[in-house]
Amino acid sequence: MTDVGGPFSWRPIESVTGWCEFEEKLQFPLMTGNLGNQYNINYDAKMCRKVFIQCHAAELYGGKVFWIDADTVTHSKVPEDFLDTVLPDDKFNCYLGRDGWYYTESGFIGFNTKHPLANKFLKGYRNVVESGWIFTLPGWHDCYAFDATRGMSKQPEAFVNLAKDVPHGTMHVQANSVLEKYMWHLKGTRKETGMREGDIVGPN
Repeated sequence: MTDVGGPFSWRPIESVTGWCEFEEKLQFPLMTGNLGNQYNINYDAKMCRKVFIQCHAAELYGGKVFWIDADTVTHSKVPEDFLDTVLPDDKFNCYLGRDGWYYTESGFIGFNTKHPLANKFLKGYRNVVESGWIFTLPGWHDCYAFDATRGMSKQPEAFVNLAKDVPHGTMHVQANSVLEKYMWHLKGTRKETGMREGDIVGPN
């Protein structure tokens, strides 16, 4: 753990339960998205480190735990109660789902460890990866692991899809959800160019 000033600190990824053991098993180039002379993120199982980090943080800190991708920037002051708004106390998870046509966008996701579903879900979430089941899915990263685990849940009412009102076929669902009021996910080339024209498809 490294002191970076203020109330925050960095923890080395080597301290994340289960990650190093899984990473050591990724022996074939295909497992890290290397398809000959090209790269395909859908087959990069190293992206599953997010699963291990999220589960580790949930166990370490408890309460409500949120993942926000590092290429996300806040453009407006976030109200203190905002996270409780997107993940109410009676819900287990909030996510950016593109249900029925594409995998979840995982740049923002939240878990409520006090919910009765928490232990079972988080154990199953990590097991999808550790067991190797992830390699039977259409893609091998955290989004597929999350969707597979959520699909097995018998409590769909415990999940909040923050993108449920976003028009079908919209790829950048975060930019069209309630999150857009306060933050932008500068994924891909947006890190250099900023938000693209057409990212926002309608009023939020």
